[in-house]
Amino acid sequence: PGTRSGARLRLKGLGLRDAKGACGDLFVTPVAQIPAVVTQSQRDIWEKLAKEYE
Repeated sequence: PGTRSGARLRLKGLGLRDAKGACGDLFVTPVAQIPAVVTQSQRDIWEKLAKEYE
């Protein structure tokens, strides 16, 4: 929660190891995708979730 789509996040020490065995940083970019078609059941669930964050 609180992470915007497209924000670049740095996860320190969770990347690939270098030649000395030290872990690098992992950079991730979350992307939220909204489906083109939403069922009524899905809409109901999203509305319940939205009420929890009001």
